Amino acid sequence: MLSKKHYTLLLYLAFGLHVFSQTSEEILSKVYETYNNSSYLQFATNYKLYKTVVSETPVEITNGYFYKNKVNAYFMTISTTDILGDELATLKINHSEKAILITPPIIGVPDDFDIRKFLISYTSDKITDNGSYWEIVLKAKQLSQEQFYKIVIHITKDYLLKKQYFYYANQMNFSNDYHKTDLSQPKLEVAYTNYKSDIIDEFIFDSSKFMKFSKNGNIKLSEKYSDYKVLDRRENNTHKKK
Repeated sequence: MLSKKHYTLLLYLAFGLHVFSQTSEEILSKVYETYNNSSYLQFATNYKLYKTVVSETPVEITNGYFYKNKVNAYFMTISTTDILGDELATLKINHSEKAILITPPIIGVPDDFDIRKFLISYTSDKITDNGSYWEIVLKAKQLSQEQFYKIVIHITKDYLLKKQYFYYANQMNFSNDYHKTDLSQPKLEVAYTNYKSDIIDEFIFDSSKFMKFSKNGNIKLSEKYSDYKVLDRRENNTHKKK
């Protein structure tokens, strides 16, 4: 007969084997399901760009926020850019350039959180269980075709994104002087915090605050954004700014 100590050890081993039996594809798919199936979801984002992969002080910091409702309309804000997606279209509003880009609607959550797609171009190099989260390391299948040669993802045991690290495949010029170059291969860190599932005011997802789509195909900008330029990139688009 097993002692209590041995029985506890067997349970621990069985649980551990179950956890590690999950593949990267299974974990990433459950992340997508969590974001896609949540009735309401909101969280803060923080972007830090480091000049090199070993730099400790970021050269650029940008904050943002994400909101999603029960029918998967969403609103994102990143620095001076707003992105709104619903069943009609996806709007990218760049306030610093006073421009609005219109693209076809995205079914479900935006690509930023459909990280299953990474497995098309990246192979799972390593999965580590760090207690409260998994760390998945992905490496590019064809380095010459990808923006990042490596991506490291931290995923909580609730299947929510905790952090992502993007390692750029090519160098960037960090010089502020057009006559000089300061090339370096940077790293981008994205952190996700302050998750909430509270009901969100539906006005956040109302595209009419930016523009209205009329039945005859015209686009009418709201008064606040009437001087913004519009670029409509939807397929078979016959819409015009009015």
